[in-house]
Amino acid sequence: PVADLDRLHAVAIERLPAVFAEALAAADVDRVDATLLAHLDGRVEAEVPPLLGAPAGRVEVPDLVYLGGASLPVLMARLQAGGRLRAGETVALLAAGAGATWGGAVVRVPA
Repeated sequence: PVADLDRLHAVAIERLPAVFAEALAAADVDRVDATLLAHLDGRVEAEVPPLLGAPAGRVEVPDLVYLGGASLPVLMARLQAGGRLRAGETVALLAAGAGATWGGAVVRVPA
């Protein structure tokens, strides 16, 4: 199989901000304390945060290689262990990958 990386990049840039807005609306919140973002293409991780604006709070991206579906849980655990995510904070999780799929959710950091 051959992936059209430029098209996947374009889809992520288009969809992730919309998915973020949908996740905020579904959670009935106007903003979050932090947004965790993971994508195979580092350009997406660099280009999406400004598109999210102030409602995204601080945006964190993995400092490891892309781990697929494990990227966000591993990032969240590392941030909690390092004291950069605190209990009670509201966090948006955004990811795109595995072809042209994407998802978003808003969660509260557990104690």
